[in-house]
Amino acid sequence: MYNAFVNLGFGFKVNSKLSTTGVFSVQNHNIQLKRGQSSYLLHELGHFVAALKGRADQTSEFKKIYNTEKNAYVGNNKAYVTQDAGEYFAESFRDYTENASVLKSQCPQTYNYINGLVNSISDKDVSDFYNTYGWYWN
Repeated sequence: MYNAFVNLGFGFKVNSKLSTTGVFSVQNHNIQLKRGQSSYLLHELGHFVAALKGRADQTSEFKKIYNTEKNAYVGNNKAYVTQDAGEYFAESFRDYTENASVLKSQCPQTYNYINGLVNSISDKDVSDFYNTYGWYWN
């Protein structure tokens, strides 16, 4: 994942003027964080992974998982996290990296889905991402 992030020219910025804790932007090739907090960074990296894997947070497969498991979610800020599949994916990615055993026990389908994506990131994903969003680089 890190190699894909770097190879696509993405970076990180701290911007204390953000109205939210963090923002992932394909257009700006970066993740901006209000504060340099790792949990915010991991959440935004979850949005990156979803985009890299072809909007994996919006597939019918993931939406089914989201609808099945969102009520079992026990992480922070549940109301925000479970409001839509994209935020649920991003925060579950954070949980996957910080506390995988809890995610696996509470939301096993979510864990398996994210684990499968992370373990299958390839050069083709980078190529496909660039082909889809390459006009942002021009």
